[in-house]
Amino acid sequence: MLISKKIIQKTNPPFLLLSATGEWALVLKVTETSNGLMLEVVESNNGEFVTRSINLNEEPFYVGADIWELEYGSVLMTLNHQSLYEHPAQTLWKQWVMHKNKA
Repeated sequence: MLISKKIIQKTNPPFLLLSATGEWALVLKVTETSNGLMLEVVESNNGEFVTRSINLNEEPFYVGADIWELEYGSVLMTLNHQSLYEHPAQTLWKQWVMHKNKA
């Protein structure tokens, strides 16, 4: 059992949303709404960045090491963990930051 529960909104992005099927999305921001949590997600489509929102109607369960479990085997975790330094989402995050800095 964890001694403390970590609130995801108080953790710095970026986040990786990983589904049970292995599909992933880069999460830029997590905000609380009246209906739960809103995830701001970015994807790359032919070199263009596409952002979309995902509504979570559940409270992520904190399991430790900046990892939260969701329903249906999905996991939300920070990309700031050393085990994810080689994940393709790191490249997308760096491209997104460079894009934002140019704008």
